[in-house]
Amino acid sequence: MNIDSSTRRRRMAAFTLAPAHRLADGLDRIGPRPEYGFLRRPETGLVMVRGRIGGSGRAFNLGEMLVTRCTVQCLGRLGHGWVPGRSAFQAEMAALGDALGQLPEHAQAIAQLVEELEAEKRRRDENRQGEVLKTRVKFFTLVRGADKND
Repeated sequence: MNIDSSTRRRRMAAFTLAPAHRLADGLDRIGPRPEYGFLRRPETGLVMVRGRIGGSGRAFNLGEMLVTRCTVQCLGRLGHGWVPGRSAFQAEMAALGDALGQLPEHAQAIAQLVEELEAEKRRRDENRQGEVLKTRVKFFTLVRGADKND
């Protein structure tokens, strides 16, 4: 099965941003986990995060970020998982989900799981935004008089 890179990128992003227990529950709903082997056991390290001012300026090193990565082989497919922090379990589940998503018999179920995870993330973001807006302070400036140079 030839999978386009945008579908895989979307899937990997959803698995990366989902809570580990939710990802594992979603994979368990698909069916019993098939046997898989590690090509790279979960390992934690640092990556350099780069940024750009305004999205178009020169790139600069923003700082380092702790990540955990894992690579599994499942039913002839390689799955990769990269997650922020040190959750070896989440990296393993993300890699397994990536491998299963490449299989025709699981592709539809994995796509549905990705949609669910994305919807849950949108709800979490909206709730967080609502909490932040409750504490918003509006500042304004009082002008004492007209500037003589205008």
